[in-house]
Amino acid sequence: MTDFTGKFKQVSAENFEALLKELGLPDDMINRIKDQKQEVDISKAGSVYTIKTVTPLNTREVSFELGKEFEGPRFGGPNVKSLVVSDGNKLIL
Repeated sequence: MTDFTGKFKQVSAENFEALLKELGLPDDMINRIKDQKQEVDISKAGSVYTIKTVTPLNTREVSFELGKEFEGPRFGGPNVKSLVVSDGNKLIL
């Protein structure tokens, strides 16, 4: 399986503003975050992955095991249930 761990800096984000609108974020929030670049740190301890996302406005962290449902944060709203699986060299949420 691919090693997904490491530190990554966002270079671009196609259609990010459209995604934020589809998620129902208010325009003032979209305007604050649409051009921010994220830094993402993916680590693994045993079978648990942790993804830490850092932006100028906040830091979010979520931990999960592949193939097991978990509850985590979403942009501008309550926590949602999610599931992450691996498919070759991809993590799919």
